[in-house]
Amino acid sequence: ESPRVPFANFHMDDDGIVSRLVPWMMFDYDVEGMLYWTINWYNSDNLWTTPVNYLNAVGDGMLCYPGAKYGILGPISTLRLENLREGEEDYECLLMIENAILAYNAENGTDYAPKELMAWIYADLYEGVIPERDNAQGFVEQRIAMLEVLSQFTTNPDAAIDTLLNG
Repeated sequence: ESPRVPFANFHMDDDGIVSRLVPWMMFDYDVEGMLYWTINWYNSDNLWTTPVNYLNAVGDGMLCYPGAKYGILGPISTLRLENLREGEEDYECLLMIENAILAYNAENGTDYAPKELMAWIYADLYEGVIPERDNAQGFVEQRIAMLEVLSQFTTNPDAAIDTLLNG
């Protein structure tokens, strides 16, 4: 039932970008794991047409569906679950950048604080735990910037640091 909009959640009637941003927030706030109460709880006779498990919580606890109705011997993923998975891949990229900064520090005798250098990457995507829902293009641009920094660390770490310093 909670949290609801404007807070990050996995409800079906929220914007798709929200479930993608949760891992970004987790990285930013040093959250290393997620405990979600359930991904396959159904409180209706026909979960395919009645996804409200709780009042105003459409799809809460339903991140996958049973595939038997469609001849699938296993779960069927939702777009929310797929976005969460992709967000977790983004988390790993952010973690790789953090580790690359730490390695750069060790190799060059510098003392750059990874979180401070990286803050501009996700600064406009959310505030606190409230995601920016109307900024899909901004998300794409920031994700590209993140991937470019990660790529720079493999070819020219000095350029990566410069990019991070100048945001």
